[in-house]
Amino acid sequence: MHVITIYSNLDQVLLQMRKIRASLDPFSSDLELTIDFDYERFINPIVLGVIASFVERLRLKFEVNVNCTNMHPDNRDYVARMNFFRDVGYPYLELFQRHDDTGRFIPITRLTEESQSGIPSKVIQMLERHWEGIDRSILACLDWTIAEVTDNVINHSKSKVDGFVIGQSYPKNNRISFAVIDCGIGIGNRLRERDIYSDLSDEDALRYAVDEDVTVNPLTNGGVGLYRTRRIVEQNGGRLIITSGSGRLVADGNGKTVTKVPKWPGTIVHLEIKTDKVIDPDIIWGSNIPANVLDYIIDAHLW
Repeated sequence: MHVITIYSNLDQVLLQMRKIRASLDPFSSDLELTIDFDYERFINPIVLGVIASFVERLRLKFEVNVNCTNMHPDNRDYVARMNFFRDVGYPYLELFQRHDDTGRFIPITRLTEESQSGIPSKVIQMLERHWEGIDRSILACLDWTIAEVTDNVINHSKSKVDGFVIGQSYPKNNRISFAVIDCGIGIGNRLRERDIYSDLSDEDALRYAVDEDVTVNPLTNGGVGLYRTRRIVEQNGGRLIITSGSGRLVADGNGKTVTKVPKWPGTIVHLEIKTDKVIDPDIIWGSNIPANVLDYIIDAHLW
């Protein structure tokens, strides 16, 4: 039997997953997996999304039986409402009424060709609800970036399983947290498909990924989305966190740093926005709003 203990720190969870992958029996068709919540009162929803994605990947080769233990009574209904039990296949009797989640949170949602188009608007609805006074062009840029990230999962990550999306607003802390998770080839492998990036490590690839005009296919992608999002969080006091392969990039008001982490077979793009700080759009754009963002505004794509 394999065990994943829930921690708020993602690296502690990734390390457990790496050990599980290394110990898998290739000749077995069944796998017993226990999710130990360790009576945690606070559950990091990003961790839930990553575990759901990991279980989905395991099911490519194994019949996975999931058991969940040591759930704190204060959060087990929250975990259920975030669709975690449903997605990992754990039977849980819901004794609560589900209410509209629009603008409050995004439960674990499978990222497919059918669901992809609706994902950015769900994030923008959270931002609109909690981020008062934000300029429309900033929302348009974030909408564009989220669409690019979800498109990468569907069309470029080469993942054999669905991606996952999850998000949560924290009004008391003036914060919104959102992540797109996939089990694809990762940013490093994707960038290395171009000759000019062929020698990059996973960590170096992440350093380039949030720079302007860096793209795998310059004919179809302008390389603007992650760079502009990085600029937004630098001004906002939030964070852009990208974990892919063995590297993690954190971009915030102090610049960008890259570290080595337990390997994740895919990419996790995690965005944290502070909703109590309005951004001056002139700092982000100057006099040059990218055409794709300008088209969004002119066409009223968001509203």
